[in-house]
Amino acid sequence: MSWDISWHDGQAVVLLSGDLDFDSDTELREAIDPLLQGDRVPAEILLDLSEVQFIDSGGIRALIVSHGEAKTRGVRLRVQNPQPTPARVLQITQVDRLLGLHLPDEGSRPRRWADGIVPHPPGAPRPPVGPAGLVRSPAGTTEGMHPETPERPGMPTQPLPIAQVSVGMTVVDAAGEQVGTVSAVQMAGTDVRPEAPPGVADNLMAAGYLLVDGTGVLATDVYVAGQDVAQVTEGDTGVVQLNVLREALQRAG
Repeated sequence: MSWDISWHDGQAVVLLSGDLDFDSDTELREAIDPLLQGDRVPAEILLDLSEVQFIDSGGIRALIVSHGEAKTRGVRLRVQNPQPTPARVLQITQVDRLLGLHLPDEGSRPRRWADGIVPHPPGAPRPPVGPAGLVRSPAGTTEGMHPETPERPGMPTQPLPIAQVSVGMTVVDAAGEQVGTVSAVQMAGTDVRPEAPPGVADNLMAAGYLLVDGTGVLATDVYVAGQDVAQVTEGDTGVVQLNVLREALQRAG
């Protein structure tokens, strides 16, 4: 990925070219960090995606992290001009609203997803699977969801796994140890601030997070960032599998 930066009044416009993928986290930081840390800090950073052909889950994560870092410094970060395929990925993963992108048909999405709060109790109907043409993996998990499209394999056109989490689900860490039970779900871009240090809280709000009631002796409540949810298995109670260990989670309070 390459980039070019231009200035318009107090706005820095970053024209991105190439793919936003797993390797883009470092590259996007290289483009944005000088803007946030230099002598001339913009009021707004606008990422122009008109020359971006492809976005995968790594690119989505890079955008969410960059948004959070900009927000902690009082800078607004938005995107504009995505091509149709990247635009669809941004919309279905619900990062479009977080990044100030207003797509023509976004009003047709379920309000529960778009508003970023999923407080329904166990046993309540799950959110709809998503737009036509999307298929679910075997065994009732959200892992590996993909569109029936020949454009490029592996593109993340289903909502991120956190969108499938419900209050009451059991949470286990990357080692299979039980962490606790989900007591609240906040989607990316939420205005509900967690009880965490300022920088951590802003990043959790940008990425979305779970509040988990701890399990075990001397257990404490913890927060799980949206990107730390690896897989969700539906069932009588449901299980949320994390990609990090329990010790890496942010304690609440």
